[in-house]
Amino acid sequence: MVTAGPDGVVWVLDGGTGQPTGVRLSTQAGPVWSMAAVTTPDHPALLFTGGEDGQVYRWDPLTGEPVGGPFGDHRGAVATMTVATLVDGRPVVATGDDDGSVRRWDAMTGHSLGSLAVEHTGPVWGVALAQLPSGAVLASTGSDGRLCRWDAATGATLGLPVAVGGGSLPAVVAVTASSDRVLFVTGGTDGWLHCWDAATGAPVGRPRSTSGRAVLSMGTAIGADGQVRLVVGGGDGTVTVQPVDWMDPAEQRTAAPR
Repeated sequence: MVTAGPDGVVWVLDGGTGQPTGVRLSTQAGPVWSMAAVTTPDHPALLFTGGEDGQVYRWDPLTGEPVGGPFGDHRGAVATMTVATLVDGRPVVATGDDDGSVRRWDAMTGHSLGSLAVEHTGPVWGVALAQLPSGAVLASTGSDGRLCRWDAATGATLGLPVAVGGGSLPAVVAVTASSDRVLFVTGGTDGWLHCWDAATGAPVGRPRSTSGRAVLSMGTAIGADGQVRLVVGGGDGTVTVQPVDWMDPAEQRTAAPR
């Protein structure tokens, strides 16, 4: 496990015991707002961190050493990021920042993969990548309460931005429901979760309430029964684990988190 905070220090913990491993990373660039990790042929694990200076840093989490130099030129803090592998095998980092932009980078070189159309009118707080048979789809959410989608390989806009609910959208995650269907789940400050088909952007089922708790963050995990769960961080300081209600039992048995 990896944790970070406003002092710019990243700590690596043992995932089984929760105890520090002794590895300490310092970004030396102010608060760390976002992190993501990927496995590549050259590195068993590669950690990315984003912070106040608008740049992305790469690290070997086993040694604490930087991997190459920082990259990126966001004008605001890198508030969110995710990593995924495209159909051609390239690992890609997607980042969102406080100025409303979403960008893609080659994870190994740090080179920009082209700018995306500006679809948000405020800070971007959540990004997710869905792996589909036809290619990867990038989704973003933010303070303007909109869900936006792009082709992760080309950067082409997919459909129009969707206004979701009555509040901001701090969180979005991708869940693979079957071999050809992936879902995006968004969480809002209004306390509602919405589900969307990643390929078409169409809503799936009805929204689900979190009993009035604002959603500030989300992740996914596999339970002891083998079914995928949503892990939801609330504005009241609680963390709840709940099923992905928009999936049928057959999909639950074959689902995998993203």
